[in-house]
Amino acid sequence: NKRSHLSPRALPRAIEVKPVRSVASIESAGTPEPTPVAGCKDTLNGEYAPGDGYNHCDRYVMCLFCSSFAVVGTPEELWRLFSFQAFAQEELNYLDTTPGGERTNDEMLEDLRDRYRIAIPYIDSFTQRQFPGGIINEARKMLQRGLHPFWVHQMKLSRHGRLPLNGSDTTIVGESYAQ
Repeated sequence: NKRSHLSPRALPRAIEVKPVRSVASIESAGTPEPTPVAGCKDTLNGEYAPGDGYNHCDRYVMCLFCSSFAVVGTPEELWRLFSFQAFAQEELNYLDTTPGGERTNDEMLEDLRDRYRIAIPYIDSFTQRQFPGGIINEARKMLQRGLHPFWVHQMKLSRHGRLPLNGSDTTIVGESYAQ
């Protein structure tokens, strides 16, 4: 067993994905506020929000792990969710290439990689279970035309701070994303 030589600290942690609120549970609770990922029932005081009553949460990587996360399921909202998924995949690919696929002692890095590894496939399974294929297909077509502008900007910011890998350039892939 390759992991038997790793310290317990180096093993992946169990990370819980909160039950996502979908259309039925949201209708009784009001409309969630749109976010770059999907929707949120409490951007000011949610689990990962600053909680100061003034600043809104901007910890988008944490959305799927927050009880305030909500998904209504419009094509535009699913496009934002799939755009986040594409961003997360791009980031995970970079993080697995740069420091390597082996676990490190950097707890923040490993937490981020673990969350991306959970979120990326979860988005597909959740949307397929919860929403009609036609809406998902419409959102995927929007994604093929381009990522949501917020996630295009985030990718540009992320890539701007990177060093070239093995002599490759860091050219922005562009605004279109076909999965």
